Amino acid sequence: MAIKGKTKVNALLSMALLIAVMGCAVMLSACNGTADRDNAGENLIEDSSGGAADLQENIPVDTGDTEDKITIKFEGRDDFPEALKERFTNYIAELFSEKYSPYYQVLGFEFTNVEHVLTDTDIEVTFFLKMIVQNYYRDPDTVEYIKEAKENGSKHYQQLYDEYNQPKESNYDLKFTAGINGGELDMDSVRLFTNVHPKGVEYVPVGDDFFP
Repeated sequence: MAIKGKTKVNALLSMALLIAVMGCAVMLSACNGTADRDNAGENLIEDSSGGAADLQENIPVDTGDTEDKITIKFEGRDDFPEALKERFTNYIAELFSEKYSPYYQVLGFEFTNVEHVLTDTDIEVTFFLKMIVQNYYRDPDTVEYIKEAKENGSKHYQQLYDEYNQPKESNYDLKFTAGINGGELDMDSVRLFTNVHPKGVEYVPVGDDFFP
């Protein structure tokens, strides 16, 4: 009977030990699972942060519209007075820019064949003016006449598309007159004329219908 009792006790101890070991294993597994979930959460945060950073870097930044500085080139055929040249060229450039800038981006002007007659009281200048302009940037396929050319399969479509955002030139044959007051241009007396004769010379005053 004593042996049986001892055997029973040993069996109970073995079962208790087995239960304890199993309990520890379960707890250890649970701890590992929690740690894995925590690590997974950290990885998600890192990935999210990295993704957001990449996204932010790839978002285009709107820097707003920029206007190129208007360039002015001057090629005179005589000794044009330096003291008057800047006022003269700036007046013409500002006038044409004001009239055309609602429709085009004005890039620059070239004054060529400039000749002048100067007295103590007035000045007369004849010159050729080239104005360089460019359409304000736009996807050509959104422009009505280009869109129609594309839809109709026009052979001119590609040329129209390519040229839309390219610089364009317009040329003028002009005469400028102004009074001289104290060695400077009297801007209140300025008059501008355009040559309307296709082969000769016939200057007429520039009116409102001269500009768009």
